[in-house]
Amino acid sequence: ASKLPCSGSDHPCPLQEVKESGQPVTVIHNHLDGDGNIRIIEVQSAPLYNSEGELYAAIEVTRDITERQKIEELLSENEKRLHHLAHHDSLTNLPNRREFRYNLYQEIARAQRYKSYGALMYIDLDNFKNINDSLGHSSGDELLKEIARRLQRTLREEDTIARLGGDEFVVLLEGLGEERARVVDKARELAEKVRSIFAEEFDLDGHQL
Repeated sequence: ASKLPCSGSDHPCPLQEVKESGQPVTVIHNHLDGDGNIRIIEVQSAPLYNSEGELYAAIEVTRDITERQKIEELLSENEKRLHHLAHHDSLTNLPNRREFRYNLYQEIARAQRYKSYGALMYIDLDNFKNINDSLGHSSGDELLKEIARRLQRTLREEDTIARLGGDEFVVLLEGLGEERARVVDKARELAEKVRSIFAEEFDLDGHQL
């Protein structure tokens, strides 16, 4: 930040750029105000030509766009948040059915292009209704969240784990290789890892499941 409008590469002089290019120029400067706060200043400069087509002057207009920038950033963050809510399960924060479908289509296209294989795992919890009926839906929700956490810890970063709804999860195993036999072995190995997360008991308010 600088109080000077033109001070080095971080604050190019729009008038000088207009003089050199003969074209309108817009630059953004960061300035310190009297209280030491950074203000974002938009500087617009445009050339003026005489009847012979010679550049003889330039007009410069400055605007303080600090508040506008803050509003735009806030709107951008809200847009990202709404997009996340629309594409992720609110309980587990995993991708939802819509986001999973998009990832699946992307992976199919990638696999076809690079002649590679992936795999799909469908996970359904046995007797989940009994947990909701006996311990209550809050305990059922906690179980689903813990399962999501264990899946994320167990699987690879490149794998897509999604909750389709209820007690249904699905896992997309991406980029397992180009040799079918080795891909099947790798998929089986990852499936066994998924089964292993259920070997350790789940503790829900003192109830071991």
